[in-house]
Amino acid sequence: MAARLPFYRVAWLAFRLGYCHLARQALGDSGDGARFRRLCARYAARLRREVGHG
Repeated sequence: MAARLPFYRVAWLAFRLGYCHLARQALGDSGDGARFRRLCARYAARLRREVGHG
């Protein structure tokens, strides 16, 4: 079971990144849009670290 954890972590991070990206686009320059922009950057950085590219 523990061997599968990295796969699920990458899948979850990729899902969250996609969700935040779509929300950011939909909300534009609003306050919530800015929050989702920051979340996108955070999830992208975590995803890069998880797959070994950062």
